[in-house]
Amino acid sequence: MRRVVLIGCSEVTARLPEVLAGHRLELVALGSEASPFHRSRFIDHFVPLPDPWTLEGWTNALLADPCPVDGAADWVVHANDALPHALARAELPLKRRLALLPIRRPEGLALVGSKAGLAHLLQRHGIPTPGTRVVDGPTELAAALASGHGPLMLKADHGSGGQQVRCVPDAAAVLADPPPLTWYPLLLQAWVAGEDYGIEALFGDGELLGHQASRPLHSTGPFGPNLSRRFVATVPAGMTAALQTLGRVAGLHGFFNCSFRMPDDGSSPLLFEADPRPTAWHAFGPRLGLDWGALMAAETPPPRPLQPRGLPVQGREIHLFPRGPEHALLTLSWTVARPWILARPGTWDLRLRQDAAIEAWEWQRLRGTLRSCLLSHPLGRLARRLLRPRLSPTSL
Repeated sequence: MRRVVLIGCSEVTARLPEVLAGHRLELVALGSEASPFHRSRFIDHFVPLPDPWTLEGWTNALLADPCPVDGAADWVVHANDALPHALARAELPLKRRLALLPIRRPEGLALVGSKAGLAHLLQRHGIPTPGTRVVDGPTELAAALASGHGPLMLKADHGSGGQQVRCVPDAAAVLADPPPLTWYPLLLQAWVAGEDYGIEALFGDGELLGHQASRPLHSTGPFGPNLSRRFVATVPAGMTAALQTLGRVAGLHGFFNCSFRMPDDGSSPLLFEADPRPTAWHAFGPRLGLDWGALMAAETPPPRPLQPRGLPVQGREIHLFPRGPEHALLTLSWTVARPWILARPGTWDLRLRQDAAIEAWEWQRLRGTLRSCLLSHPLGRLARRLLRPRLSPTSL
């Protein structure tokens, strides 16, 4: 029986136990006592980590001798980006670090939590990606900008959720409003007109085992997490080949969240993101016709990478719970709220199994957001009214 170790729990991994259950897999969860995985009926063994969570505390616990995980893990799944980044750069033997990451080759460590590391890896192996320059410090910014033209994407080397990303029209706009020091090393990436694709992928020993593709429909912001997507039956030519090449050179082994830009000029798709963790959208694989658990339990890989089966020609639109309702409350957005009020196709009708612990955790999150909004919006309106400048007759 193969062992899957889930380190931490967040929105992106909360539904994986119900997705992976029912196969020849032992599910082991590591986390704080408050983790819903501690109460999940699909978790075979729970290992407590220091509570409350701190990056240093969890890193030290995972790298301690002996490791909290009793026995080898066939698959490792992380719930956030910070912990894999810290583990990849820890000053410990390579074998110890690789055992706690979804990576099997040393070269793959460069991409863990580093946009610059991924860009260098893609360029070195000829995998199509937007033109990228890495700037180590603010003194080098002007010189780096002089070598490029046109719109640019500015990206901090570390970070997620699109919070440290900007799109600027030209170099002058960057110099007029330079990025903060915390963004360095900084990526200057050529902006390419085109359509984005999100790819949820599973690799095994460097080989691409399966993937599902979708187009973002609504997001929390210009570069933020998606609220709804349209899943498609096939991907444009070139994306699968790019993933296969990256998987082999980096020794990818596990769930990866990848993003492509398909240029309007019809040139090769450009890979610009490959995070070593799943997304919340991975949970929909089995209902779309792509069984992650079966792939992870199989003794031999499939002859070719698997894709969802039976999707309609127009694709399938999915709205994410609880992210969608939470964002609707936070922004008072009718556009985001409407699918849930009208019961459009979403998360609930795509759940493979029910997990009471995860459902309670999700509703608790939503109730917390509701309480916050009930307090913040009335108080915010009152504050704006009290602080509004009063116009004198002479100013009219």
